[in-house]
Amino acid sequence: PCASLSFPAINCSTGINEQSNQESLFLVYPNPSSSEINIETVNFHYNTADISIFNQLGELVLRKRDWRVSEKEIKIDDLSGGLYFIQVKTIHGQQTQKLIVDN
Repeated sequence: PCASLSFPAINCSTGINEQSNQESLFLVYPNPSSSEINIETVNFHYNTADISIFNQLGELVLRKRDWRVSEKEIKIDDLSGGLYFIQVKTIHGQQTQKLIVDN
């Protein structure tokens, strides 16, 4: 059934294509979290980044433009419990990871 689909961004078992061979630009912890998350950059050579959090429908629910990498903490206590996707974007690219809000 799913073998006939050829969309690279879709995985029939989870719906999300996990890119385990790609080096992470950032770590999110604690994950799951209920009130705040910390973002720790890995091999990151920039002072700022744009942070976006999307819900499962792809709707933008939180954005931090020109977020200072040194700040690390982002409040998420306004978000309802569920699965989200956090995107870190710089002038050289972007990366998205799963975030679970547990409240």
